[in-house]
Parts: sequence; structure tokens; C-alpha cells
Amino acid sequence: MADATRKTPRYHRVLFGALSIPGVILGAVLLWFSFGSSLLPREPMMQGVLGALSFTFGYAIGVLVWFLIKWVAKLISKPIPKDAGPTWLRWVAIGSIGAIFVIEILRWPTWQSEQRILVGLDELSATSGLMAVVWTLAFTVVLMFIGRSIRWLVWKLDVFNGRHMAPHMARGVSVLIIVGIVGGMYWFIASSGLTAFANERFGPGDDTTLEGITQPTEPEYSGSPESLVEWDDLGFQGRTFAGS
Repeated sequence: MADATRKTPRYHRVLFGALSIPGVILGAVLLWFSFGSSLLPREPMMQGVLGALSFTFGYAIGVLVWFLIKWVAKLISKPIPKDAGPTWLRWVAIGSIGAIFVIEILRWPTWQSEQRILVGLDELSATSGLMAVVWTLAFTVVLMFIGRSIRWLVWKLDVFNGRHMAPHMARGVSVLIIVGIVGGMYWFIASSGLTAFANERFGPGDDTTLEGITQPTEPEYSGSPESLVEWDDLGFQGRTFAGS
């Protein structure tokens, strides 16, 4: 039967609630990897977007895993207290993020400059690492705000549905609606926004050819007139490798 006694938590309590320790730990791990070297050079703002997405995704997975652990513990009659985990562990988790930022401020510009030279882009300044951290923090705040707002909407929708249908059915309907909304947002951002940005930013550089590199004439070489792969389709690094 429907439950008319449940209430939605206040929005500001959800928005400014304490951070989850498992979420912060997993988020910090993915944040660390997001600053690593890759084949695609990144500017500070792009690194900020990537770092924020990595931390937020890791945080969400950590929260979900901890929720499932507590749910299973409750099923076997061994509930975990809400305040489980020492306070110092929370500070260690948050401190690890600070340590990551300090390290990356120093080493990230060097890594990125080395990659940018390979694709014919200008080197980054020594302060670009600091800017990458600032952008990461800014985008993380925005994503956490969106995530916790969605969490509050899930609660509100679940409570509303619970007043009009059976609890198990209400929870399923709420989850399906939220998954549909979040999935649609992710598809639009990932398939349209980020792809268009990457093509606009790095496409012109990939169309250039390093000075002194010419198209091969031997038929066995990729990009030659007899090759199945067009010379213009090899990209900057491909033409550098196959050219002469």
C-alpha cells in the first residue's frame, strides 16, 4: 500500500551534507589518473573538465558501493552505524586530494608541454598546472551541485510516487525516470558537446604536416598513391611516421 508518512529531506541539507568517505577515496583515485599523460594534449580548462568528471564519477560509484554494503548488512541483521569510520579517515581522504593537486601543479605543465611539442602546439606556461587545479575545483563544485540536486529530486520523486502506489513499484518508477533523464543528459554531452569541442580544438592541428615530410611513393607505404589509406587521412602523427 502507499506510504503517506514519508517526507523529502530539506534541499539545503542534501546540498551541503557531509562528503562520503568511500566516495572521496574512489574519486581521488580517478582524479589522480585523470591528470596522467595521454595521446591528446590538454589545456588547463579541458583538464579541469576531465578532472571534475573523473572525481565526480568516482565519488558517485563510491557512494553507490557503500550504500549497497549497508543495504546488504541491514538484510543480514548487522546494520552499519551512520557514523561508521573514524573522523581522521575523512581528513586523510580530503588531504589526499590536496596532495594530488600540489603534485600536479608541479609536474602537469611539463608533461603537457612535451606532448604539445610533438603535435606542433605551443608549450604551456609554468602556471598552467595551477590553473588546471582551479578549473578542476570549479567544475567539481558545479557537478557536485548538479549531482546532489538530482539526488534530492530522486528523494522527492520517490516520496511523491510512494504516496500514490506501492513502495516497491514507486521506487522502480522513480529509478527509471531518473536513469532516463541522466542517460539523456550524458548522451547529449558526451556525443555532441565534448566531441564537437575536441574536433574544433584539435582538428586543425591534425590537418597539418611537419615541415620536410613528404608523401611516400612506394606502394607498400601507407598514404602512398597506391595505398588504400589516403595521405590526408593519416593525421599529423601518421604522416610524420609514414612520410619521408
